[in-house]
Amino acid sequence: AVRREAPANTAILRLPILYGPCETLAESAVTVLAENMRRAAPGPLRMDAWATRYPTLTTDVAAVILQMVRRRLAQPAFAGIYHWSGDEPLTKFDMAKIMAPLVGFAPARLVADPNPPAGAPGPALRGALDDQLFPRGRQRTAPRRGDVGGHAPQQHGPAPETVGQGP
Repeated sequence: AVRREAPANTAILRLPILYGPCETLAESAVTVLAENMRRAAPGPLRMDAWATRYPTLTTDVAAVILQMVRRRLAQPAFAGIYHWSGDEPLTKFDMAKIMAPLVGFAPARLVADPNPPAGAPGPALRGALDDQLFPRGRQRTAPRRGDVGGHAPQQHGPAPETVGQGP
């Protein structure tokens, strides 16, 4: 729908599930899992272990947008629809296992639910990454583990200005 309304020379960036710095854990479909664990009643907590997601750190998205702007300035014909995501496939169960110790939740209480949710359209999602913008393995600006709420302990990967400039 956006493509029909946008001029032909538009560059569109499509993104999946996002996480990053936030004021409350309820702001993101990723960090809300931590909030759910904090508020869970005693006993086991079921988490979806069927649908694969590719959580994407908002600071990485900022680097992608910067790269797109630079590309557009250098190549005015740069246009199209680009898909970009984090490169670590995780289910909600996987994400919850990573976050559990960080929010004081016993990981052993998590129960994987391998069944597709009602109305699921088909097989679990496969991630998409546009290699034209960021070659695989070079797009990270922060570590994946321990990023609940976007509080990464240190920076990893190339500086944003070097990303997407080849090997």
